[in-house]
Amino acid sequence: MFGKYLQLVSSGHYVKIPHHEITRNKPMDFLIIWVLSGHGFAETEGLRVEAAPGHLLTFMPGKPQSYGTDPQDPWDILWLHLQGRLAEGFLEQIRSFGGACLEFGFNADLYDRWVGLVAAQSIGGSGSEMYGNTSLCGLLGLILSRLERKAHSSPVTGSGSLDVQRLQIYIHHHLADPLTTETLASQAHLSSSHFTRLFKQCLGLSPMSCVIQKRIALACALLTETRMTLGEIGLRVGYEDPYYFSRLFKKQTGVCPTQYRLNRPAPRH
Repeated sequence: MFGKYLQLVSSGHYVKIPHHEITRNKPMDFLIIWVLSGHGFAETEGLRVEAAPGHLLTFMPGKPQSYGTDPQDPWDILWLHLQGRLAEGFLEQIRSFGGACLEFGFNADLYDRWVGLVAAQSIGGSGSEMYGNTSLCGLLGLILSRLERKAHSSPVTGSGSLDVQRLQIYIHHHLADPLTTETLASQAHLSSSHFTRLFKQCLGLSPMSCVIQKRIALACALLTETRMTLGEIGLRVGYEDPYYFSRLFKKQTGVCPTQYRLNRPAPRH
């Protein structure tokens, strides 16, 4: 029943895939793309924009559209297709803050929820459709809430001397590196103990738990959107031992990497 009003059609995470370019002449659904890093372009409704890190792109159904990555600096994007009676209202509200291409920035909570939604839809199972639709509603609400805050206030740090947004960006771009609590604390210019305490206050989990979540989310994207081997993916997300990577992946997602790749339906761009 809820799907009549708001339905998640498909979602995904493309990580610097070269030559990614899509043209849709008669799209039947709404589309949102969040550019995390890299560059690309979007063209629709007679306008062409150059997409950069932090941009939020929206596309309406029935409007010819094309979008793609910069081959010299491939983008890293999260995307989702949606339908339903409420979808148009949500996208119109998002566009009211500046059009089809918005300066959105990076938000840790939104990122974690979005990749969690992608992972949950990939795994599937009983109740996954209802979970996806209700999670989509919460995700759109979070996007609007952030846009409203950005429109009416100046940027602030996460808590006192801890700049959560800058730290999240650093983690996102160094997932292949041997990250430790000490490494992250040095980025924040704090002692490890003080940093850990502030981090938990801001995000509700330890620094290394956050790193693991983000590594597994990236691994999910690489498993579904590339043909990289498990060993290559493990290295890309900071684990040299493929067996340890597989055990950790199963602990976090409930399935092993190979099964996750097999269960994931063909992506809908």
